[in-house]
Amino acid sequence: DDATKYGRGGFTGLAEDNYTFKVPQLYGLAFSPFYGHGGTFTSVRDVIEYKNAGTAEHPDAGSLTLSEHFVPLGLTEEEMDQLEDFVLNGLNDPHLERYVPTVLPSGNCFPNNDPQSRADLGCN
Repeated sequence: DDATKYGRGGFTGLAEDNYTFKVPQLYGLAFSPFYGHGGTFTSVRDVIEYKNAGTAEHPDAGSLTLSEHFVPLGLTEEEMDQLEDFVLNGLNDPHLERYVPTVLPSGNCFPNNDPQSRADLGCN
């Protein structure tokens, strides 16, 4: 869906909302198979490398829509390894009981409540 590519702006229709996205919490990311808005990244490492590069993922997300703080970080491989280890292991409790609903009112999947995930994941 093209609307989701523009983040909140795709739903509100307001240009100032373009490329603004809800950011998930860092705790428990080891349980997630996808990362980033629209699930464009497949690993925590992918996200770290993207943030380290500081390059816009979408060509229309220029300097007017990106935060002035979104800049190359200059992390070394070792620093990225340490950060990945911290996010996956330091911010994770494998014994944490999670509530996973058996069905959502929309009939789509948990945790991605959208028709494409329903098709991709085979949810009811």
